Amino acid sequence: MKNTEPVEPRFKSNAPDTLGYVDDGQSAAPMPKNHFEYITDATRSEIAELQARGVDVRIVDSDLDGHYQLDDETQQKVDDAIATYSAIPGFGDILAKQNPAVAKWLDMAKAMSPLALHFFYNMGKMERPSDGLDEKAILDTPLPLKDGKTARELVRLVKSEKDADTILGRTEAFFQAGSLKEVVDEFGLTAYDIMAGSLDRIGDITRAKMMIALVKEHRNNTAEQHKQGGIVTASFGGGLAEPVLWLLDELQSDGQAVDTVHLVDMDPIALAASADRSVQYGLQDNIQMHMENIILTKPDKYTTPIEPGSVDVGEVMGVIEYFKKEVASRILKNLATTIKPGGMIVFGNMLQSRPQQEWFDGLWPPLKQRTISEIIEVIELSGLPRENITIWVSKDGLYAVCGIKFPVEPTAEVSNVSEGTARSLAQAASPASL
Repeated sequence: MKNTEPVEPRFKSNAPDTLGYVDDGQSAAPMPKNHFEYITDATRSEIAELQARGVDVRIVDSDLDGHYQLDDETQQKVDDAIATYSAIPGFGDILAKQNPAVAKWLDMAKAMSPLALHFFYNMGKMERPSDGLDEKAILDTPLPLKDGKTARELVRLVKSEKDADTILGRTEAFFQAGSLKEVVDEFGLTAYDIMAGSLDRIGDITRAKMMIALVKEHRNNTAEQHKQGGIVTASFGGGLAEPVLWLLDELQSDGQAVDTVHLVDMDPIALAASADRSVQYGLQDNIQMHMENIILTKPDKYTTPIEPGSVDVGEVMGVIEYFKKEVASRILKNLATTIKPGGMIVFGNMLQSRPQQEWFDGLWPPLKQRTISEIIEVIELSGLPRENITIWVSKDGLYAVCGIKFPVEPTAEVSNVSEGTARSLAQAASPASL
């Protein structure tokens, strides 16, 4: 259940509202004023082709309701500035030289540190990239892992001395970074403006909102399954799991209890940071950490640390897109073993055709960007049934978010699960199939 002890707030993101507008070709709902429509023609064409073949794929509106956003004039300036910067080789170095705080944030982003996304999630309540994070709690507080070692100690335990020095030095520098509002460039913008208006930041928010809306829709459709007991979630390689905390905060506001929040990650700093953020949502007592490498373990040797069939919602939002399809499908298989009947897996993947591609390439590590058809191929390779997939793409055009729904087991009341679907689910959930 939710912890009710008073917490001294640093700040908490407003939980995103469920996406209310679905562009299914039939809805007459008005567009919100703060949508971001940058989706490419290639993605629109693919969606139309898949819809014609009966695939449940939809375009949903992009908005930042509940989150910081720029006014229209500043957003246009940012779009123009990003287009100009992106045409300059090494533009990331230019941005870093303009403001030392940008350099420290970029070091974290290029190293795929989940702490870099904290700034995107919480803009509007902070000026420094690390505002709202407790450095001592994250690095130097004993964790319920490996004999109570701290994240700092665990980094030194599992990494070489050189790598540990690099990781910890980079993280400590991040916590010392100053304001991103101090320097104004030739466009009349601060680094804060540019990061707030970049589609990578907008896409990260709308990706989280799509995940939340998909989960809530599925749970509403399977409400009879959730009358007793609290929700159990599992984040596999989830890094900074704040979007899951948003989801749980919304569900609690709707009167649903929270049982357990499993965090599975090989990065002790990511686990510690997620635990630190959970305090702001009163969920710190619900966290169960598992320091596990879900990627490199051989498939015939790996067993998830989570009890089979115990999880309502499993998420791998920022994981699948880093790996080739064979590895990505294995991750889904492993996660599938933990899902209850009536539960759900949800994940995102950056689209192959997306706006501001050059900007992304200059600042972030490369991903396995995919077409929607290639994303479906990953799911099918995992053995999970295609007919249980729902895919949403936001109008900003960055991500597809996929919900894989696990049918309720056939009963007198529920008998519409096909034999093939049940067999596919059983095969995917069988440890022998891994």
